[in-house]
Amino acid sequence: MQYTPSLRFRIYGLIAASFIMQMMAAQSFGGFRPSIHWAQINTDTARIIFPGHLLPEAERVANMVHYLRKHQVDIIGDKALKVDILLNDQTIISNGFVSIAPWKSLFVTTPLQDNYELTALPWLDLLTLHEYRHVVQLSSARRGIVKWLYYLFGQESWAGAANLSLPGWFTEGDAVWAETVQSQQGRGRIPAFLSGYRALKLGDTKYNYSKARNGSLKDFVPDHYRLGYLLVKYGHEQYGDRFWKDVMLDAAAYKGIFYPFARAMQKYGKLKPAQMYNTMWQDLSTNVNTADPETAGSNRVVPKIVQRNFTDDQYPHLVNDSILVFFERSYDRIGRFKKVNLRTGEGNTIVTKGLSIDPYFSGNGRFLSWTEYSTNPRWTEDDYSDIFLFDVDSGQKKRISKRKKFFSPQPSPDGSKIICISKGSGAETTLCLIDIASGMVVKEIARLGWVFTYPQFSTTTTQVITAVRNNHGEMAIVQVALETEAIREIVPFRNRIVGVPEIHDSLIFYSSSTEGLENIFSTNISTGNTYRYTNEPNGAFQVTAGKDSVYFVTMTDKGHIIKSVSIAARKRSADNSFEWVAEKNLLDSIPHKNYPESKYHPVSKSINIHTWGLDVEDPEIIARVLSNNVLNNVEIAAGVKYNYDQQNYRPFARASIATWYPTIDLEASRVNRSAIVENAQRNWTETNLFGGLSVDWHLFSGSYIRTLTPSIGINNIILNGDLDFTITSLATQLTFQQQQTKARKNIFTHSGQYLQVRFSNSLDQYKAEQIQIRSGLAVRGIGVNHSLILHADLKSDIDDAEYQFSNGFNHRGYGVISAPEVMRLSADYHFPIFYPDIGFAGLVYFYRVRMNPFFEYSRISDENGIQTFQSVGTELVFDMNMVNEVPLSMGIRYSYPLDKTYSPRFEVFIPIYRF
Repeated sequence: MQYTPSLRFRIYGLIAASFIMQMMAAQSFGGFRPSIHWAQINTDTARIIFPGHLLPEAERVANMVHYLRKHQVDIIGDKALKVDILLNDQTIISNGFVSIAPWKSLFVTTPLQDNYELTALPWLDLLTLHEYRHVVQLSSARRGIVKWLYYLFGQESWAGAANLSLPGWFTEGDAVWAETVQSQQGRGRIPAFLSGYRALKLGDTKYNYSKARNGSLKDFVPDHYRLGYLLVKYGHEQYGDRFWKDVMLDAAAYKGIFYPFARAMQKYGKLKPAQMYNTMWQDLSTNVNTADPETAGSNRVVPKIVQRNFTDDQYPHLVNDSILVFFERSYDRIGRFKKVNLRTGEGNTIVTKGLSIDPYFSGNGRFLSWTEYSTNPRWTEDDYSDIFLFDVDSGQKKRISKRKKFFSPQPSPDGSKIICISKGSGAETTLCLIDIASGMVVKEIARLGWVFTYPQFSTTTTQVITAVRNNHGEMAIVQVALETEAIREIVPFRNRIVGVPEIHDSLIFYSSSTEGLENIFSTNISTGNTYRYTNEPNGAFQVTAGKDSVYFVTMTDKGHIIKSVSIAARKRSADNSFEWVAEKNLLDSIPHKNYPESKYHPVSKSINIHTWGLDVEDPEIIARVLSNNVLNNVEIAAGVKYNYDQQNYRPFARASIATWYPTIDLEASRVNRSAIVENAQRNWTETNLFGGLSVDWHLFSGSYIRTLTPSIGINNIILNGDLDFTITSLATQLTFQQQQTKARKNIFTHSGQYLQVRFSNSLDQYKAEQIQIRSGLAVRGIGVNHSLILHADLKSDIDDAEYQFSNGFNHRGYGVISAPEVMRLSADYHFPIFYPDIGFAGLVYFYRVRMNPFFEYSRISDENGIQTFQSVGTELVFDMNMVNEVPLSMGIRYSYPLDKTYSPRFEVFIPIYRF
């Protein structure tokens, strides 16, 4: 564990919120392979940067942003600045973002498999509708005081000021509203999108606005996308379409300075955010069916008792008539597969699921299959989704693929083959048949413009049933003959969402959108007859069918639960012809213009200055410029630091270049210094030059994440003046960290190890050598959310060293302990005290209060002999959210030195941990 000895206050840039957009828009540094051939479409509206084979996708995005800029900007703002849009087809994590510092947007072209999560719209169309709305919001927010801050300090201040004035629920809610009203779908139309709020209403659970905005570690609170959409929709309905534009432009200009967004809402709508939330909540209650007699025949299967803590039980699968397997995760425990005996109710965990982008798994008899996530060790934007097969009877887990991009696998009944989805070019997918024995793909089927999802073997292994999305956003369930590649529609294409299909005898069971909810249906493969089985008040999905019962999942305020209905009692003939009808569909109006393509040269675009001006880091005032390129593999900073304690100036420049396999770090600085040396005033100029190489390797295995970082660096210190000599040193370092993924309420991982070994030595006439070892171990404590953290650190210099590389380690209660040899041991026991979920005036919101009693022991050895230091104490740590936007932990520490010559001390600190 490492601690900051004192708080550092950043005055510049409107507190730490300057970096919120970068945290939200995480993109790995140096993650792209240098072998990618980048191209661009460069217009007055946007520069689309893309791998050369994605030209059709880039042209579609270019056409859309041009149309949106011309026809949609004035709906929410008054301008749209030109933006760089980077298309990334390397990663499998479906995502998109707009960031400031630097100003850019990133679109991942891989479509999501889960149709209920992000609609069935063509993936890049949905991304463009949503993300370009953010471009307009943030462009229009650069006005008034924000514009002047931008001119003075650059994009970091623009980002920070915009984030403080515009709440996250508004920017995301408005973007969801835009994608909904501008297309035939959008998340606002999907029943699953608002199932969390329906669950709260059905559970008679209402949280205040502060909790609804900030969330909770202990309770289920729908995220800011859902909250924002409901509030934005309510504002449009009550006050008209200009309401949010007026609010946003006033708030962005900081009219009223304090609480600008709330002031603007009250000005134009007579309601502050909390008041609108309360009225929206009351209005929402009239749209929820709280007592439906049609649900009388459904029974809760897992768990039988009502849980107090949030737990998700998903994707039920019948191994046989009496054994049900499902995936479970909670706020206390990471995801795992469990099985339950339907006759006795007894259940147990069968295996922990590895790190995955999707909780989905499928089965066929006793065989289960799912995917687990990993990345290329060095080029982390190139990541993988590999298939694993599990035998429920034997308990054996087998890896089927390595470094592939597969999704939604299902094994055949005999465990010899797997049908799955493979990532294709751009936003399309391919149906793949894999031979388990060899791991080879033996058949691939693709259709232009189609996205295959959740394939299932039909009644034989020669045919497959799969849900598909076409390039109009319509969905169907089709039967595919693997030999002939003939495709037959079973459930026809319509503008609605269809869930995971499952075969039982001659029936295909699936969930499908109806008027406001999902319900369970079946369609006969031969006759096409359709039947309906559910009418749950909060929908039904993720179906599996047995001989007598249908099992499905529904959402409650404590998580997803598994329920069942009797087939004989609930089976009714049905007409599943529902589809959404949109008043307008902007996507039909997008032109098909061809744009000129040119080569994008990453080297010439390495310098991209985005921030400038002054910064303050006590005791220094810094005038600097910052640069990050669009591909995020070159970082540059340069400027001058003024130390007002020492009253000197230090010009500096540093660069990190991660375009090649090792990351290159360069740094240079120069400062005039003076000191009393041997009773005489000495003045000299000190020049520091550093050059280093490092590699970050990311290694994944099951539920564990490992990083291994070797590095080497040469530091050259040149003194000129009254002191005239040079010190050149070499430092080699190896850092290894391993930790198991943790659940939401876990303070630390239940299993973690840390080791850092650093060796430094001089390369000139001055003798100096040092070895430094830092290590840590994290294990679960008594409670599921308790953690025991052990540290052992060692530093040793050679006996006759003429130069010392570092002083030592910080020891709580004593400060930094320095000597040629220092050993430090510590034990910390972290546990939560309570979860207040309370905020004050929109300035601070408290998620959790936790305690950490500790014991620390240090031993030093120098020319005076051996000396020991021991201390005990406790830390009270507050996990909170500042100004509703900036997650922060802050603590109060009481240290009691066992050496009576030292006094106990209280400290306020910001904790920085190794785990």
